[in-house]
Amino acid sequence: SGHGELSLTETGPRSLAVLAGRLTELGFAVQELDTLRGGDIPKDARVVILAGPMIPLNEGEAGMLRRFVEAGGALLICAEPKLPGEGPERTGLTGLESILADWGMEALDNLILDEVMRRALGDATFPISERFALHEITRNLQLPLVLGTARSLRVLKQQGQQATQVEVLASTSEAAWGETDFNSEIYAVDETDDRGPVDLALLAVLPQNEAGLAGQVLLVGDRDWLSDGLITEFGNLDFAIRAVGHLARRDEVVGIAPRAKSQGHLTMSFLQELLAILTAVLL
Repeated sequence: SGHGELSLTETGPRSLAVLAGRLTELGFAVQELDTLRGGDIPKDARVVILAGPMIPLNEGEAGMLRRFVEAGGALLICAEPKLPGEGPERTGLTGLESILADWGMEALDNLILDEVMRRALGDATFPISERFALHEITRNLQLPLVLGTARSLRVLKQQGQQATQVEVLASTSEAAWGETDFNSEIYAVDETDDRGPVDLALLAVLPQNEAGLAGQVLLVGDRDWLSDGLITEFGNLDFAIRAVGHLARRDEVVGIAPRAKSQGHLTMSFLQELLAILTAVLL
């Protein structure tokens, strides 16, 4: 905390209360860590969640997180896109950009627009996943992810035997793209945009250290999906719990059966409508 992240103590749509409550039920000890005021990562911590900092971390904080991961820890990063206007909280920077590049990942400077969600909701800034990787986090997930005001991600090429292994866990359909021109009156895909399908979530596994431990980093180009405002929609909570379970190396959490129905406002009939729209858009 300390950088405008989503909070455990606030109430309302910017809260992490629902996620924290579910993790607590599963035996996790959840606490806030204020690195800006000199807080250190507890020695028994397995996972650190960076829930959408609006002000970039400083070099000392970034270095602490790097050392934590390289020592075998796990990091879940939610990287918000750049917001219109000026100010240190609107840069779209996390302070981890160079470190993420070393780990083979990049959060692009764009805003994902999803034509399917525009037709269904009247708002294209809520991209939805159309495909999942074959991974234990996403295995048997029956409902998609839905994000809000998200940016797309990119896997960077690496060389050498000690390269980090990066996998795309979730991506959109071809009807979505990463828009780079925020001043246009009409949004359409052009040569400067990230054409769909665009990547929503990347998982990096670092080379094993001398102790035989491999740190992990899950990068998502949005923080809203974790918030109380969206966490119960479609497959968001299932994905979050399984992701934390995997990062914490708790197989029994990863193996929890996913839900077949959304607990939020987006219903199964709405999902069926989305599938029909997707089919029409891609024809």
